[in-house]
Order: sequence, then structure tokens, then C-alpha cells
Amino acid sequence: MVTDKSLGRHLVVDDLQGKRHIVSKANEIIDGKYEYYNLHQIKLFNLFISQINEYTKSTDTWTFKATQLLALLGLDESSYSRLRSATKGMIRGIEIPKDCAKGVSYEQIPLFTKFTYTRGANVVVQIHPDALPFLVAWKKDFESTTLTSDCKPYTSYYYDSIKPLTSVPAIILYEMCRKYLNICKKRRFQEFDIASLRKKLLVKNGKYESFGDLNRYVIKKSVEEINANTDIEIIVHLQKHPSTPKIISVRFEINKTKANKHLLLGQPTEKDITALHSGLAIFISKYGVSKKALLNIQSSISNSPHSDLQLTIAIKMSQKQLDERKDISNMGGYANTVLKSNVALVVSKKLAEKILTEEKATLALKEKKALDKKEKATKKKIEQVKNDKDNELDKLFEEFKLSGIIEECIAEMDLPSVLLFIDSVVYASANTSAQKLYGKPFNELNSEDVFSILTADLSKKSLLKRVQIKNIQNQLKLSFAEQGYL
Repeated sequence: MVTDKSLGRHLVVDDLQGKRHIVSKANEIIDGKYEYYNLHQIKLFNLFISQINEYTKSTDTWTFKATQLLALLGLDESSYSRLRSATKGMIRGIEIPKDCAKGVSYEQIPLFTKFTYTRGANVVVQIHPDALPFLVAWKKDFESTTLTSDCKPYTSYYYDSIKPLTSVPAIILYEMCRKYLNICKKRRFQEFDIASLRKKLLVKNGKYESFGDLNRYVIKKSVEEINANTDIEIIVHLQKHPSTPKIISVRFEINKTKANKHLLLGQPTEKDITALHSGLAIFISKYGVSKKALLNIQSSISNSPHSDLQLTIAIKMSQKQLDERKDISNMGGYANTVLKSNVALVVSKKLAEKILTEEKATLALKEKKALDKKEKATKKKIEQVKNDKDNELDKLFEEFKLSGIIEECIAEMDLPSVLLFIDSVVYASANTSAQKLYGKPFNELNSEDVFSILTADLSKKSLLKRVQIKNIQNQLKLSFAEQGYL
């Protein structure tokens, strides 16, 4: 569901489960301090930002089903109180390190503008405009000439990698190592002195003060969870002081792992492959494009709100081009290139958005025509009812006229009382008829002539017909009642 663009979109997310959610964010967020967030809050934050794409605006809101959030947090369906606790304090932000002339300073960035929990129902979220640039900038082109090294200023990974982790230090350590592996591919080692590592992993003062406890309960436990459940493997190297057995730093050696290769970005699962857009099947059967290549093309626009329509347009464009070429030896590779090019063209030219706009305008026109038709039918029905009533009165007047009852009643009526029921327009018309027919004013006519003026041309839709129906009716009915006719 989408609201007016000026107010932002309202997106209802009801299909979280069964999908692979890519978490991507600027490195400043990873280097920031999450000291106010607990385990479930950090997971919620990463789950929510996995829904952000290049179309996201700070005015957009998302509604998530509580039951699906519980499942993705690794909680059972009855743990609403724990979900409620996790939503508390999410408005609070994080501290992001900033380089300045005097060293490193920290800037507080609020993450959410709105965070509403409805027990047993849903959670409504709105990203703060100050946080949004750190969460959508990774969608832009980072291969610009301003970057002189192999490092990219963002990190991406699947949410499924952190879902099984059971502690805040484990998630922080995973993101720290993932940053150096995913972003700076030439750098496989990261080293921290003990004091810096304690701060990075948010170990509170007074807790695990000895390195033995810190290593046993924080470092080893986190590394074991990361190696067992994520897409990376960490080997810990303890660095001793040159002249004493004291551990002075910890060096992490980071490698990709094949044990959980389904979590590596760009490596589709069997479930992913079978979830191809239905229109892509012909590229396998007719043109010989591999499923993996098609999945990569489909995944490249998976975060677009119009991805299905964009693919449909690109598929039609590609089929037309491919059917015109019969001289290609490597049709599979050529078809893959053509489809990829057309997908990029559809996205850049916003063809899907234009089609949706046209369809919306066409639908609005159809609805307007249907409404106009309905209004005309209603007016016609009202007019028909009115005409039916007029016809009933005409019939009644004809019966009274033929029976002589009206003439007798008017003869017994005082003319001024009749004039009370005739407005100025009708009286002017009646007076004109009186002058024309009898050569004298209407108020000088006898009862028989008054009767003739008022009841003339009953079958015609003239002004005098309105006189009969609207102005004299009540007086005549009253007179008829007095005479015992009604």
C-alpha cells in the first residue's frame, strides 16, 4: 500500500519469511557505538535496514507483522513481551566516529523517527533522515575516481548470518571482520590491542577484567558462533609482549568459508533458483542462458518496488531483439548480455514507472466514465419517478374534470383563496391567458373561466400544468374533502 508521494510511502511488509535479506550500510555505522542497544535491538535494526533501497525516502514508513519479526529474531510466537522490550529505546541513535583536527570525535545519529509497537499485531518503523544517507548511499556508484584504493565505504551481508548469533559482541565482531573481508579484499588481518578490543565489543568496565576471562567468555565464544553459522571463518592469533608472556593484542585472520557458502553474496541457493521470474524460463529453454546468470540479473533489481514489471518489460524487449538474430553462434552469452542491457535500460528510463502512471490514468478515466454513467442513470431514474407522479396527477385531474367535480369545487371556492396558491410567475401567465381568451384580467373571471384557464392543455408540459400540480393541488384536495369526495 502506498500513500501520496508528498507524504511518503506506507509499505506493508508481510512476506519477510522465506526471503534472503541483504544488510548493507556505510562503514561509519559499523564503526559506531551501539552501547545502548541489546542483542534483539541490533538484530531488529539490521533487519529493518535490509528493506531499504535506493527509492527509500525519510518520509516512508514500514509496517511489519509481529509474528514474522519474532521468527526472524529467533523467538517463539508467544514472546511478544520480549519483542515489546526490544522496540523500547530504538529511537535512540548511535555514535559515529568523525575525524577532526583534534583527533576523533563522535557524532550522535538518531536511527529512527518513528517506532510504534502494537501488541500481537505489528511494528511501524520510519527511518530518521539523518541516518538514511548512511543506509542508502551504498546503492550509488562507489567506483568513482575519488576512491583511490580497493576499499569500498560500505559493507553487505545476509541477515541470516547474524540471526543465529547469541550475543552483541558476536554480531559486532562479525561485522568488523566482514567489513575488512568484503570491503578491503587485499586485507585479511585486523589487529586490536586489548583495551581497544574491549571498547569495540562493548564489554563494560569491571566485567571480564582479566584477559583470560575476556578470551574465554567473549572472544572464543563469539568466534565459535561466527565460524559455525556465518559466511566467514576467523582464526585468532594472540600477540604476546616481546619480553613477557602477557597478551598485548589480538589479531584476527579472516577468510571466506565454504561450510556456509549459501550465505555468500552472489551465491544462489536452490530455493533462489526455483524462484525465477516465470518469463525467464524461455531464456533457459530457447536461448540456453544459465539459471545462475538469470538469477543474478533478477537479483540486481530485487530491491526495486517495480522489479516484477521491470523484468517483464525487459524480457519482451529482449525476445524481440533475439528473435531477429539467427546468426549468433553463442546465443546463450548473447541473450544474457541483451537481457542485462535491457534491464538496465528499463531501470534508467523508468519505463515501468511510466507504464504504471499511464495505467493509473487509464483506470481513473474508466472510473470517471463509470461514475458519470451511474449519475446519468440515477438522474434518469429520478426523472422517471417524477414523470410517473406527474402522470398520476394528470390522470386524477382528467377524472375529476370529466366528472365535473373540479368545476363544482371551484364554483364554491373564493377566488382570492385560489390565488394564495399561485406565485407571481404563474399568475402572470394565467393573467396573460385570461386577457387573450376572455379580454379581461384573471381575477375578474368567473369560476368556470378560472377552471378553464387552470386546467387547460393537461397533456402538454406547459407552465399551467405546474399550476395544476404544485399550486392548486392542496386547495383542491381540501375542497374535495369538504365536499366529501376524498
